Amino acid sequence: MFKHWIWLLLLPVLLRTSGLVPDGAPTVWPQENLILTAQVAGDVSSVALTGSYAAIGLGHTVTVLDIARPTMPVLVGRSLALSAPVDAMAFAAVAPAHVNRRDQPPAFLYLVTGATLSIVDFTDPLLPTLAGSFALPAAAEDIAAAAVPALAGSWSVYVYVPVGEAGLRIVDVSDPTQPRETGFYDTPGHAWRVAADLTSVPGQVFAHVTDEHRYYLSLIHISEPTRPY
Repeated sequence: MFKHWIWLLLLPVLLRTSGLVPDGAPTVWPQENLILTAQVAGDVSSVALTGSYAAIGLGHTVTVLDIARPTMPVLVGRSLALSAPVDAMAFAAVAPAHVNRRDQPPAFLYLVTGATLSIVDFTDPLLPTLAGSFALPAAAEDIAAAAVPALAGSWSVYVYVPVGEAGLRIVDVSDPTQPRETGFYDTPGHAWRVAADLTSVPGQVFAHVTDEHRYYLSLIHISEPTRPY
């Protein structure tokens, strides 16, 4: 005997062959018993915004939506599958005094997948591509990034990654193909979440880091990335 769900699948075919539903007419599926339980791409872990685009960590991929019309977001791009699910992502923050500069920081998205920092070229939002990666000392669940003006109109870009007992790691990603660690700060406890602060003191950069277990909030001066304090 067929199970009830098989009859549900066969129902549109039976209706059409019986003549009760003409060919070409849309099939109306019963809704009351349909429940979304999973999706192929995976869980949504994080969202990062730049301009009129939203980058979404969806399973092992970065999915890009055009949100120029917030009530009608449009899927426009998706990265190739990464080695692990996306845990967190961020675009580089810029101090308010530099927001209107003609030359803005390069368009890159920084994300963590387990114990790996990945750098995604976001120059073409329709085709985000992996530009570089860096091995972290432990798995991370958050990331922040900041861009500060450098000499000759260029930018220095740093990412800040809390990696548990290994503290806060500071990685120079100014050259996305060759990221390198420039410093770290041993936070008291298990570094968990981080936010980059470029507004509290003009010209200075701070990291706000929370501890997962001991409920600490550490305020770290990171304007000099090789000597955070």
